[in-house]
Amino acid sequence: MVAVSQAEDRAAANKRDVTRAKPAQAVARPTRAREELKDLEGLATKRAVFSPVSGIITTPHLKERRGQYLHEGDLICVVEEPADVMVAPPPSPR
Repeated sequence: MVAVSQAEDRAAANKRDVTRAKPAQAVARPTRAREELKDLEGLATKRAVFSPVSGIITTPHLKERRGQYLHEGDLICVVEEPADVMVAPPPSPR
């Protein structure tokens, strides 16, 4: 009988603790969401790559570089002047 009473007391205490914690969690949740959004927005700006010149990207297998970590100034690809690029015709079917 004593064990049941102690278990009931512990359950009531846990319920009170959870009830007290809910307001604090409700306040922390939007703060955490804002921080996560800020981090994701930062990643979006890091993913954008711009070239200082216009032209045609001629680097083969460029998609294989996806996901690699790059430092500022690293060579990512080669951009050629369109007038300097010769496009081979597709092979003719036999």
